[in-house]
Parts: sequence; C-alpha cells; structure tokens
Amino acid sequence: MLDWTQLVYAALGLLIAGLAKGAAGMGFSTTALPLLVLSLGVEKAMPLVLIPSLSSNVFVMIEAGEFGSMVRRFWLMLLCLVPGLILGIWCLAVVDKASAAAVLGLVLVVYGVYALSRPAIRLPPHLEKPLQVPVGITNGFVNGLTGSQIFPLPPFLLTLDIKPNQFTQTNNIAFTLSSLVMMAGLTQIGFMSLPIFLVSIAGIVPTYFGVKLGGMVRARIDADTFRKMIIVVLMALGAVLIVKWL
Repeated sequence: MLDWTQLVYAALGLLIAGLAKGAAGMGFSTTALPLLVLSLGVEKAMPLVLIPSLSSNVFVMIEAGEFGSMVRRFWLMLLCLVPGLILGIWCLAVVDKASAAAVLGLVLVVYGVYALSRPAIRLPPHLEKPLQVPVGITNGFVNGLTGSQIFPLPPFLLTLDIKPNQFTQTNNIAFTLSSLVMMAGLTQIGFMSLPIFLVSIAGIVPTYFGVKLGGMVRARIDADTFRKMIIVVLMALGAVLIVKWL
C-alpha cells in the first residue's frame, strides 16, 4: 500500500509528466519514472505509470492522425518490440532493482546528450526496413528493464523522412503497444498488485490535467526552449539515479 505522502508524490509526478507529454507529444513515462522511482522505488513506480501512460497516448493519438499508414510502414518494428519487452521484463524480475534504476538513469543521460546535440543524420531509405528489427528489439528491452520508452525509437525516427504528426503517431503507437505488454508482464512477475492498479487508474486524472496544461504551455512559449528544459531536467534525474546506485 502507498501512504498519503507517496500518493501526493505520485500525483505530482504524473501531473508533471502529463505537462511534458502535452507540450512535446512524447516523454510521459520517461518524465514520470525518475520522479516516482526516487520516492516509490522501481517495483511500485513502473506499474503505476502504465495506465496514465496509456491514457496520455490515447489523448495524443486522437489528435495526431496517420494511424493506419504508420502501422503499415512500421509493422515490423512494432512486432519486434514484443520479444524485446519480454526479455527486458524477465531481466527486471531477476536483477537488482537499484541496478535497473541506474540503467534508467544511464538511458536518460545518453538520450539527453543525443537530444541536445541533435545531429543532422539522415538515414538512406533502403536501410529503414532492416533497421526496424534491432530498433524494435532494443527499444522493447530497454522499456522492459527500465520502464522508459524513449530510446532508441525517437532518435531512429528523427533520421527518417517523416512529418511531425507521423513522428508523434508512430511513437505513441509503439508506446501504447509497449504499455499493454508491460502491464501483462509486470502482473505476471507480481509487480502489478491491486492497490497499485487502483492508484494507476486514479492517476488518469492528474495526467489529463497535465496534458491539457502542457498544450497551453506549448501554445505560449517556444517549443524548442521547453524541450531543452525538459531534457536537462531528465538528465539531472538520471544522474541522481546513477549516483544513488553508486
């Protein structure tokens, strides 16, 4: 069970994650998990974010469009997410939880360095399909082990000839599939208890308001500035997780 202090931390973390999601169209789990892991631990944080994450994906997917065309284009990558997730969840069940949190921290720092540098890489069209296999498996594994859905899928998509709405929709299709598999997997290994499930459902409320607030923020400030602020915060949280493990 969670005490009232933990519930407040959880609600605040989900609200902030919703804010990031509404403003950037992605990054819900990656923003929520470091905040929740620091106060609740990996075992409670990972299942708690799943239902709010699913709801945030649906909110964004409805607005983005391009659902059918993106499924047809990236079906191989989406298929490869599943075995990667299963392997990552299996590793989570057997590894030390502090080590898993440190891996999450490392993923956040590496992604932050990449995102801030934004190298202008363009992938040749003929490599898109074959690279979907390792990208899908790796993204699934990192997600299963750490709960973060942000690497390496978004950086891979940024190297392709893809429109903003297509980028957003593809990410959220993958995030939704990953969340559904994660929910089944975490239930199987005993992480998804009934109290956590109920709190996760209740977490839809702060998530919804965070997404709405994030949309308002996006309309009022420079999107690139906000994106950089979020990335720096994530890198700092990732560094904290690594230091705690050391």
